[in-house]
Amino acid sequence: MSLVFALATVILAAPPFMLSKGAFVGAFTSEGKPISLPAPTGERWVSNEQVQRELLFRGWTPPLTNLQMAELAKSLEADFAVDVLTTTLKVGKKWQALVVMRVVSAQLGEIVHLAQIKTEVSNPEALQQVVEQILPALLVKLPSQVPLATVQLCESKNRVHLTAANGKWGKGVNLLFFRTSGAQTTILGKGRVVSASLVPGSNRWILEADLAGSEISLRSGDKAVQIFGMPKPFARWQ
Repeated sequence: MSLVFALATVILAAPPFMLSKGAFVGAFTSEGKPISLPAPTGERWVSNEQVQRELLFRGWTPPLTNLQMAELAKSLEADFAVDVLTTTLKVGKKWQALVVMRVVSAQLGEIVHLAQIKTEVSNPEALQQVVEQILPALLVKLPSQVPLATVQLCESKNRVHLTAANGKWGKGVNLLFFRTSGAQTTILGKGRVVSASLVPGSNRWILEADLAGSEISLRSGDKAVQIFGMPKPFARWQ
């Protein structure tokens, strides 16, 4: 109890990780076939013409891997890259369409937001229409910032205590640890939340996480962000 109390009183509020400018790569089936859709427009988005020129310059044919998505976003001076992937699943005698939108951070090279929607379809070939209907709802829910946790205490080589002042955290959440110095971001390693407690009457979280490897060296003030893996049908583009 004393540890929890101490952490609750020394919370260092981490500013959220901003997702201000994005590059929309496109929509694709699980086989990699492109789905023709109008790219989102507006101040938040790099123009589709710029995205296509950069892909052509690099000789890349989407879907891309996470690292390619991050590199593309960096080259376009965007904070993130986003794409949509879809496939059909046989559930009993019925068909379902799975539509996934991933958001890859340019700085971190990992998926920092993953939205999934399943919907019943009568025609397994009708993925174009399904994505057209679902994409607007996915884009509306695209976050403008990603919550961060702050390292407070390293209990051992493999266990770390963190705090977070926003977001939703839970046991089993995968983390990416990093350190910032000015405009430079250093990736430190990965871990997983093993305990998450919301301080009563607040939006503050007390977290414990295990590190994925004893070679990870953390210190107080380092940051962690939730990261996500691609669903199995799309794992080749992780």
